[in-house]
Amino acid sequence: MRLSTALSALLLPLALIACRSAATLPAGQTIGAELTPAKTIPLHVVQQDLAAYAGQTVLVEGQATAVCQKMGCWMKVEEAGQSARVRWDNGCGGQYAFPLDVVGKRVVLQATVLEVPPSEEKLAAAKDLPDGCPKEYALSVSSLLIVDAGR
Repeated sequence: MRLSTALSALLLPLALIACRSAATLPAGQTIGAELTPAKTIPLHVVQQDLAAYAGQTVLVEGQATAVCQKMGCWMKVEEAGQSARVRWDNGCGGQYAFPLDVVGKRVVLQATVLEVPPSEEKLAAAKDLPDGCPKEYALSVSSLLIVDAGR
């Protein structure tokens, strides 16, 4: 009896791990690098503590509200009152572009949160501030998933 109880106690966690399904992505059109399935993080959560996500690649979900109408270089994404202007990690005119008709659609971005070095102008303007120049961050996008409307 003790052996079966001990064995059950050891096997139960393994069974639970085996039953857990891997993170899946919603159906839709992907542009860019291959998306790594993971739990998406709402944009407002990332923006509440950008420093905590610095250097990390995350899946961020939101709604596209604007896009560069010339070359698809940038896109504005909003969620829960927060917004971010994002760019492709390969730059404007690079391998990928945001679709010009993406506005109004739900999107998932695979992006790296990068600290942006301050410009000379910002450094000069902040020289008299007690804490110096505040840190700024950007979402550098490697992949875009435009979620199907049927979701």
